[in-house]
Formats: sequence, structure tokens, C-alpha cells
Amino acid sequence: MDLEPFAYDVWHDRAVFHSSHVVRYDAKSLHQEFGVRFCLLDSCKEMHNTPFGTDQQFLYCLCRIE
Repeated sequence: MDLEPFAYDVWHDRAVFHSSHVVRYDAKSLHQEFGVRFCLLDSCKEMHNTPFGTDQQFLYCLCRIE
């Protein structure tokens, strides 16, 4: 997913959810955490190989406030 520079108003870092409760989200369940004003436009997953040699999945969601 390509975003134009300055095309977004809010950026949420996963660390906020990582330290508050341990849940594996899919796009739908993560979107529900933000509430009904956010419309899920797109999502994608990325696999990251950590320095420890393990795979870590990242989930990105693109939402619009309505």
C-alpha cells in the first residue's frame, strides 16, 4: 500500500497495543478497537525476520474517519 506524503492525520504504532494486552489481531478485530467512526479502507500483512532468526508478523490498517 503506497501513501502520499502527508496523506494521513493519525499514525498508530503497534507498541501501544503490544504493551497493554496480548492479542493477535486480524484487520477486522483491530479495526473494531478504534470504533465506528473509523472506516477500514485497506489492510496488509508483512513478515519480518527478527535478529533472533524468528518471523514476526506486522499488520497495517488504513482507515478513514467518517
